[in-house]
Formats: sequence, C-alpha cells, structure tokens
Amino acid sequence: MKPTKGGKATLDDLLERLLDRGVVLNLDLIIGIADIPLIGINLRAAIAAIETMLDYGMMNVWDERIRAYAEERLSTKVPQLGEGEAVILEVRGSYLYSDGVYEAWRPVHVMLSNRRLVLFRKHPVEIIWEARHPEIVDARTCERASRTHGPEVVIEVRTKDGRELLLKSAKLGDILGGLDACRQGGA
Repeated sequence: MKPTKGGKATLDDLLERLLDRGVVLNLDLIIGIADIPLIGINLRAAIAAIETMLDYGMMNVWDERIRAYAEERLSTKVPQLGEGEAVILEVRGSYLYSDGVYEAWRPVHVMLSNRRLVLFRKHPVEIIWEARHPEIVDARTCERASRTHGPEVVIEVRTKDGRELLLKSAKLGDILGGLDACRQGGA
C-alpha cells in the first residue's frame, strides 16, 4: 500500500480503491484551548475489503475465528436424538409467540422425527416447543387472519395437556403429512 496523489476523484473511484487496494489513514490530532494542548489523538487505520486485508496479511486471526464459528454453527445439531429415533423432516418455519400482550411470529427450525415434533433455535441453543407423537391429539391446517398479509394458512397443533402451537412454514404439507404418518404409526 503506497501513498498516491490524484487530481480529481469521484465517489466511485474511492469505493474502487477501498475494495481493490485499500486506504491507509495516519492522523495526529491535538485539541487545545488557548494554545494549551488538552487532548491528543494518534490514529493509524487501514480500510479495505476483507479479501484485500487477508492478501496483505491483516486480520488472519479474525478470519480464522469467524470461519471456525461459522463451521461450528452449521454443524450444531439440536436436539439430541434418542435411541432408535430418526429425523424424518427438518425445515425452517416460524411459530406464534404470545405473552398475553405481545404477539409475533418467531423463526425456528422444525424437526419431525419418528418419535416427536420439536421446534428449536440453534443460536442460542434452545428448544422452544416439543411434543411426542402420542401426546399430540390434533394437528391440522387452518386459516388465520394476518394483520398485514390477509388470511394465511398455518398448522395448529394441540396436545393432551392443553398446549397449543401455531406453525408457519413453506413446507406445511410435508410437516402435516409427516405428523399424520407418525401419529398413525406409519413412520
């Protein structure tokens, strides 16, 4: 990174330089009142695209940590499967969260195994809702009014102990079909 001088530069030129080669800033600033120095700032910064930084040998430790974190995140499997349990379907979806006053659809992973239905988050690891197939007394699609998009189709699940779940997913048919097959002993 060698300093260069140019006549006129546009915003496009600046962005191209930032992403392609990077920019180094050296700043020495002294703030004072009545010729009495009060605050000193000494700043050295390199600004560039991550790929450029890595090419110059900068941010390698950060890059390794981020890659390790991403690999760990992608490999995290929740929940743990029991003896003889097999995953039939794992999809993304959302469930209706309500605390009595506030209500919102929250994203989750939906796992349907041959023994249970589980809604969970991977980060932070948390099981949101879980029911074994014998506990589920009803699972069906229903239409629900949406405040922003008009009517929407969701799955309503009820358990013997009175718990209810409203679930949305792009794979509603697959989830409901798998649930029906598991509850009837076909999975």
